[in-house]
Amino acid sequence: MPYETYNYDYYEDIKYTPAAYVPDGTVTGDVIGCGNFSSPQDLNTDADGNVYIADTGNNRIVVTDSDFQLKTVIEGFLNDGKEDNFSSPNGVYISENGYLYVADTGNYRVVELDKNGNLIQIIENPQSDILGENYVFSPLKVAVDYADRIYVIAQNQFEGIMAFDAEGNFTGFTGTINVQITTDKRIATAGDSPAFVIAVRITKAPTMITSPWAKFSIFAIPYTIV
Repeated sequence: MPYETYNYDYYEDIKYTPAAYVPDGTVTGDVIGCGNFSSPQDLNTDADGNVYIADTGNNRIVVTDSDFQLKTVIEGFLNDGKEDNFSSPNGVYISENGYLYVADTGNYRVVELDKNGNLIQIIENPQSDILGENYVFSPLKVAVDYADRIYVIAQNQFEGIMAFDAEGNFTGFTGTINVQITTDKRIATAGDSPAFVIAVRITKAPTMITSPWAKFSIFAIPYTIV
């Protein structure tokens, strides 16, 4: 094993554990046959096991089979009859219907292509009162659910994961909760100096959220700070 895995017990002491994942090997662009990778930032697989790699520094998507044998390299697509290229793509995702979604960070957009590499749509410059007048859309990661709803993690966006419908219309944020902060003035035990006590109160029943990135669900518990 090239590394040790561990966790912490109740007393915050290290407890060594069996490795959850063991490296099976490494893959480079030279091994695949497409030249060196440059800062690859994401990968995804389709139903057939094909691997899609966001080769960010080389402005391309590299596609291999399940054995990492090179199938194709996607550097761009036709947009209104003109060649359009990626710029620093940071995220890549394959939907259930085999469509390719690219977080084309350097071009400030998400690109959707069909199985043949034809352009379906471009999501860019979303408009909403909650985004602000000078908001710059810079997508970093993208995922798609069973209903073709699109989820984007964007740079400098702290409100949550951006959600879009299948037509690319911005519908709001997901993965966030409404928090209101208030202070409750208390008298300190030593002297008359005021201290401020913060507590958390559950305001309604938890909501289950299913992650489009992984096969698990989490419970979001709305609360207010009082």
